[in-house]
Formats: sequence, structure tokens, C-alpha cells
Amino acid sequence: MILFFTATAFSQSIVDQHGLLTTKGNKVVDSSGQAFSISGNSLFWSNWAGEFCNADVVKWLKKDWKSGLVRIPVGIEPSGGYLTNPATEKQKVFTVVDACIAEGIYVLIDWHEENAFKHTAQSVAFFQEMATKYGTYPNVMYEIFNEPLAVSWSTVIKPYALQVIDSIRAIDPDNMIIVGTPNWSQDVDVAANDPIVGYDNIAYTLHFYVPMHTQSLRDKATAAIDKGLPLFVTEWGFWQSPPDMDEFYLWRNFMKKNQLSNANWSVYTKDEPSSALNPGANIKGDWDSTDLTESGTIVRDMVIHWYDSIDTPKPKICDTLNIRSRIKASNYCSKLGVMSEKCTDTDKGYNIGYIDPADYMKYICRVDSVGIYTVQFRVASMNGGGQFQLKNGSTLLCTVDVGKTNGWQTWTTVSKDVELFTSGVQDITLYCTKGGFNINWMQFGPQSDNAIIVNNPTDLSIAPNPFTNTIQLNGLNPNEKNSITISDALGKIIYSAAITNNILEVGNNWPTGIYFLQLSNAKSLTTYKILKE
Repeated sequence: MILFFTATAFSQSIVDQHGLLTTKGNKVVDSSGQAFSISGNSLFWSNWAGEFCNADVVKWLKKDWKSGLVRIPVGIEPSGGYLTNPATEKQKVFTVVDACIAEGIYVLIDWHEENAFKHTAQSVAFFQEMATKYGTYPNVMYEIFNEPLAVSWSTVIKPYALQVIDSIRAIDPDNMIIVGTPNWSQDVDVAANDPIVGYDNIAYTLHFYVPMHTQSLRDKATAAIDKGLPLFVTEWGFWQSPPDMDEFYLWRNFMKKNQLSNANWSVYTKDEPSSALNPGANIKGDWDSTDLTESGTIVRDMVIHWYDSIDTPKPKICDTLNIRSRIKASNYCSKLGVMSEKCTDTDKGYNIGYIDPADYMKYICRVDSVGIYTVQFRVASMNGGGQFQLKNGSTLLCTVDVGKTNGWQTWTTVSKDVELFTSGVQDITLYCTKGGFNINWMQFGPQSDNAIIVNNPTDLSIAPNPFTNTIQLNGLNPNEKNSITISDALGKIIYSAAITNNILEVGNNWPTGIYFLQLSNAKSLTTYKILKE
């Protein structure tokens, strides 16, 4: 008997375990009255990605992603949408909803439109049919207005919602109804000031994209929750590549802390950062790691581990870049404020844009040789006037002005000479002082063919270093004819002599700073960095 009941418990679906989801105060609760949230996936517009609206995809999302929720966005207005092809689009809904019921997961039926109030009669008829067909199933929830535009909550959205809610409740008295909020379902605080009353089990939509939406939207959501509004994140996704992991962790933890159910946008192969799948992915699921985009991989991990405890952001493992290689601006280790976007420069890929004062990108670089380098920056600016600083740690290396190139994807290369004082792994930062430009890459190279690049010598020691007026060279081979040249930081030779002993009287009246001592003989040419006090 014990084995029998254990097996039965483990065979229960998420809907079997938690039943009908309802709202209680500012929370979504399960059939036992306990606060509960689910995480899953949104499909793409049904009229444009109908091939993914099938039972096999639903099965795979449950099996491999452990998804507790699938959202079916019914495209309403665009070409081929519900208004012109109602029978075709409804059949896609039936296919997905039936599959979710069979798999024991929750499903959102989404009236995916920005002008729903212009088609109230069609929306009422649609949801009456859905409520009649599915109103007895605890799996089903109705999302009656995807993303209202910048229209009034009290005079436009709410009156529309009341009509649709009333038509559903006449048939289905209890399944959850989710109402969109102004400004693409962001102004949840506005809805909280004038909530819908007279009906039970009403939730409100919150949408966000990383990193477009940040703390200010979380503050709005918190204000709405504090006023008693139950929120449901029916759509969220990534809006840049590579993904902003810092902002993602903030949103993930915010949803977990507030027990907000959520559906990620989207299960599709469109060439945009929010797509979970790469082109060519099987339309019936069965995806391996090569089928998933970077954002798809992150989302799958989040959904699988949704019921784990809230953890702190995992530190990003940053690539260490060779200072002499071309460094893509989008390959930062950490950043503030900026966004990646598709680049049309010769090397394609992504550039960094949306750069404002005090934004920055930090890179972890390995410097093998110190010395004078010329740094090239690939930049574009519609109007000019941009400016940024290049820093090594806290040391300012140079300031770069960005002129007008007459286009955000019209690229030019600007150069600056900089001095790298130390070797090894270190932080290189691009810090914006004046915005209004894009950057694609930077590349460090020798100042010229005769640039001073310091080797890593092991056969000679120089003391003292720093020095004042005397240098002692220890480890010279007395059987070799050695000569010395010393250059300043700009590469100008200021001392040159054959070595007759290991003591050099140099430095009198030289400015303090970095110099480069070059030891040459018949076998080698080696450069050392020395410091004048």
C-alpha cells in the first residue's frame, strides 16, 4: 500500500496537485489556499507561427523544460489573424489547450492584440466559446487583452474588460481571468488605483523585457502589489544579445519573491533575442542544446529550477581577452545601461548602443607586454558629440571624442595612443562621458613597427627600480658585447651607449615616469621597463 500511494503521488500532474488557481488578496493561490506560482512558456503569434502550435511541442515543454504553463497567443489583427480566419486560429487554440489538459499543465488563452477594445464583440464571442468548451477544466485561464497601448485604464481598458468578464462569468464562474494594463501591460500601478470589483478571480498583467525594463518597473509592480493587486507575468523575455544576466537575475528573483506566475516569450525561431530556438529547430520539440539560443538555454534552466529557493546571482565567468586581439564591444564582462543591437558593419554581429553618460562596459584583458599602444575604436554616431574614456583599472588611459558619421550604422575608426604600465590580467573599461554614439570594437596594436613592447626577461635584474640617477645591471654576460638604449614613454631615445661595466649613471634631470631600457647583443634584443623617481 505504501508503494502504491507513493507511485500515485509522483504520477500526479501539477494541475492534479494544485487544482484551480484563484486570487486571494494580492496573491495567486492554489486549491488549498496556499500562495503558488507556475513558470512556463509562451508560443509565438498563432497566425505567424502556427507550425509550433501542436501537441508534441506541449509534451516536450512539459517533459524536458518541466514547464507548468503554456500560453497560446491568438493573433487577432495581423495578416491571417483571427478577424479574417477565425476557424483556422481557433483550431490552433483547441490543439494547444487539449494538449495541455492531456499533459496536466496550465494553459493561457491569450487574445493577442493591442486594440482589443475596438473588437469587443468579437472578443466576447470568442471567450464565450472558450468558456463553454473549457470552463470546467482547472487548467484553463483567459487572458482577455494582451498589451493595451497608451490608453486610459478607467475609460477604455476597464470598460472593455468588464464586458468580456461578464460574458465569461455567465458561463464559467470561477476560472481565472487576466486583464491587460496600460502601456503594453506595464502601468499596473494605475490599475491598482481603480481595480475591477464585483467579480472573483481577476488578475492583472505585467510584461517586461530584459534589459529594457529595470527597477522603475519593479517599483511600479511593488506599488500595485502593496495596494492589493494580484499580478501575473503573462509575457517576459530578453531584448538584447548577449543577455543582460545581472538584470535577468533581478527580475527572476523579484518574480520568485512575490510568487508571480510567468510565461517566457517565445517558443519560436525568429531572428530576435527573445526567441528560444535557433532556425531549423524541430517544430515538434525534441530539441537538444544546439537548437536553443542563448536566451532559450537560460529560460529552460530557470523553468526547470523554478521551485528551487531564491538564490543570489551567480557570478558571470568572464572570458579573458588578449589585449592584442580585436575586442568586440558586446563581449563585456559587466556593464551599466547599454544595450546590444544587430550591427551592419563589415564583421556583422552585434554592436553596443543606447549609450548615455555614466554608462560603461568592463572587459577582462591579459596584457603580455607593457609599452605604448595605438588603440583603434570602431564607432558610429548620427549627430556626433559623443565622448568616452578608456581606463585601466582606475587609471585614465585616454579620452576619445566621437564625431558625426551621419548614421547609427555608418562606421568609422578613431585612434588614440595609450601606455599600458603593467602586464597580466586586468580590467579595461570604456566609460561614457557624453552619449549619442555606438561602438562595435576596439583593438590594441603597437604604436608603430618600432613600438616599444616589453619582453618577459629572466636573465637580467635591474636595481634599484625605481631609480634616481644610478642603475645597476645584474646578470650581464661579460663575454658578450652589450649595448644599451633608453627611451622615454613616447619612444624617443634619450640615452645610448656600449656597456663597459654594469653601473649606468643616468637619470640626472630626467622627469619622473616610465622609461624603457633596451639591451642588445649579437644574440638577442630585450626590452625592460624602468621607473624614474
